[in-house]
Amino acid sequence: TFSRTDSTSASFQVDTITVGDIITQIRGRCNINAVGPNSLDNYIQLRILRAQVWCTVAETLLQPDLAVSFYELSGDNKVVRKQLRDLGTLNRPAKVGYQYPVTDSQDVLDNDNAANIVLQSTATSTGSVNTYRVKVLWRSGYQST
Repeated sequence: TFSRTDSTSASFQVDTITVGDIITQIRGRCNINAVGPNSLDNYIQLRILRAQVWCTVAETLLQPDLAVSFYELSGDNKVVRKQLRDLGTLNRPAKVGYQYPVTDSQDVLDNDNAANIVLQSTATSTGSVNTYRVKVLWRSGYQST
């Protein structure tokens, strides 16, 4: 599971999660180098199943307000699959989640798809804390160049 927490520094700041962000975190957390033994390329392939975003307002007494766009994972990646918005309360974070359809969750993504956008979130308030979780299936292996 990919997980990241970001704090917004401006109102209506757009944060983006890409396939490359997920691959970079897997490499870092599992200590997988880009080059394996005998100078073979070490690739990571993954499938994205679902994604969730939570938004809290840590330092202010404002209502958390979150809008998220979930993108198509295959092809040229310019199509928004779903746009969701939620308003939280002081006691409950704003939260959205999306399970990708079978056509997207069956696509195997790798470094060639690193620029593909998985989701974009916009929190209305400065100082909002966004937590992202993306459920992935992944594998790593070697391939000759």
